[in-house]
Amino acid sequence: MEIRWHGRREPVRSYLSEILDIVNGTGRRISAVCKLRYGDLRLERTSVAPHGAIRWPAATDKMGFETMLPVNPEVRTALDRVVAERPGLGSAPIFPSPGDPTKPIQKDLAAGWLVRAEALAGLEPQPGGLWHPFRRKWVTERKH
Repeated sequence: MEIRWHGRREPVRSYLSEILDIVNGTGRRISAVCKLRYGDLRLERTSVAPHGAIRWPAATDKMGFETMLPVNPEVRTALDRVVAERPGLGSAPIFPSPGDPTKPIQKDLAAGWLVRAEALAGLEPQPGGLWHPFRRKWVTERKH
């Protein structure tokens, strides 16, 4: 992707791999993942959250509930990549917009990346939507 920050155009790696890891590993909606901020990350390791946790703000939840949920090793690895490549603090978005680093990316941009990645990989689109199949997979894996 190309960013246009501070009057410069610069090619950078897209955020798709990290977004996929987080959506796949948390079952959260794409809009909530896109709106994550550095202040939502709880990277300290505890006995309750051995790989850290993410605070999911009420403003990004369909039902309006704030939750704090531990992450699995794959999500932690994705978060570590993000923090290593693009360190940030507080209200800065984890996935900043290519046009304005103070705003998060739009879910439509992430959807475009996913469609393009599927086409480049020669994969058929998943039935049931672009991102929702990841949520269904996450829920199905937790049924007993």
